[in-house]
Amino acid sequence: MASAERGPQWTWGKLVKLGKILRDDASDEAAGNGSVTAGSDDDVQRFAEGLNALSAADKRERVEQACTRTFGSLGRLALCDLGSVSRPAGVLMAATHALILHEARARGAALACTGAIEDDTGDAWSSEEEWPELLPQGWRRGDSSFSFRYSTAPGSGRRRTFVVKGVPMGASTLLVSAMELADEGSSSSADSAPASCGLPVGDFVATSHSADTIRSALAGESGHFADGLCGLLTRASAVQLAGVINRQLLDALL
Repeated sequence: MASAERGPQWTWGKLVKLGKILRDDASDEAAGNGSVTAGSDDDVQRFAEGLNALSAADKRERVEQACTRTFGSLGRLALCDLGSVSRPAGVLMAATHALILHEARARGAALACTGAIEDDTGDAWSSEEEWPELLPQGWRRGDSSFSFRYSTAPGSGRRRTFVVKGVPMGASTLLVSAMELADEGSSSSADSAPASCGLPVGDFVATSHSADTIRSALAGESGHFADGLCGLLTRASAVQLAGVINRQLLDALL
């Protein structure tokens, strides 16, 4: 039996289940209904119940350790709602987003996602407040474009805002561009010059994967891709992608 301290033997599918429990609990708490994680012999459910006794910071640390211990910096995507992703470019953009946050943190930049460029709902969104969700409403427009907005955390110096957009150029290339937006309180009214890179989709995610295969893998249901997104995007590919993000995007922005 898995201990309450260490939790289950984590698979992508179990982290997907944990993410759904945490998101459902957050929705219930926001609605004033309290936690729903109770009364099950399931090891993921028991782990989630044990989190209720922890402070918010300790709970977050325990969950993120569970993700990264097995799947590295991409593990937190298992906690997210990836149900709408069914194309290799979408898989690649979600991974790019997670790696931007991870690599920025490694540089000492306290970066958080604060929404999508093209989000027209008018609702405020923050990856800190919406934890464990990393993907904001409106981050994808079908399969035609993807976008994210990031801000440095309060207390980390001048607040800076960045936007990143990904546009598939056919099935073979994902064009990713990033820029810093002008600070409304500064003397400069111009946005920074954009940095961009063309990511060959097939170098990271096999373009032969069908939509059903991708959806099944991301849901943790496919035996052949039991590692979820990390099975679609190999460890070597993730390291290569992190290098591209650092050299061609973050070096120009941070």
